[in-house]
Amino acid sequence: EPDNHPVLIHCNKGKSRTGCVVGCYRKLQNWSTSAIFEEYYRHAGDSSTTLIDQQYIELFDPATLPRIRTSPVAMAQ
Repeated sequence: EPDNHPVLIHCNKGKSRTGCVVGCYRKLQNWSTSAIFEEYYRHAGDSSTTLIDQQYIELFDPATLPRIRTSPVAMAQ
């Protein structure tokens, strides 16, 4: 939903946890796994990449998420 952008995602250091969330978000956007990991490595750096995060991203299945509304809802007055 373009009206909801930009989006800020961050954690204590802004690397591995943020990268994990963004990697899962990229799967929702139908990015390839290789493109997701290239972005993850580029921003996280060698010292912050963790195998567990990489495994989580790889195994994350967007189909398991509940359907969420993606269009704005008028607020009750």
